[in-house]
Amino acid sequence: MPSSPQNGSSGAAMLAVHHLQRAWLWACAQLALAQAQPVRARVHAAACTDRPSLHTPQDLAAGAWWHGLWQVWLGLNDPDRAEAARAEGVAWIQRTLQRELAPEFHASFREAVPAHRALLSG
Repeated sequence: MPSSPQNGSSGAAMLAVHHLQRAWLWACAQLALAQAQPVRARVHAAACTDRPSLHTPQDLAAGAWWHGLWQVWLGLNDPDRAEAARAEGVAWIQRTLQRELAPEFHASFREAVPAHRALLSG
């Protein structure tokens, strides 16, 4: 069946493309910083940041997303944006603990994932 607004396929496809673009921008920010290209890293990180905080790419764990942005902003010597990214990551961790995980899994969710541990320890 062809994609159309009536059957919803078009919207789902656009959302998938949007998530891939976000993941691509995130990866480009990481690579640009690693290659000592701060201007490019800043452009890509800003594009990742300029979107609703609850919309992280589906193919990248939210904890890794926020940790990566936090690290890029730290590497760019932008402590305000770094702290904002870290705070979003911590808020996501807290929401996930409260809404999605049984209490017996809380400690491992906080401690076993390196990105989560780093975000929480600041």
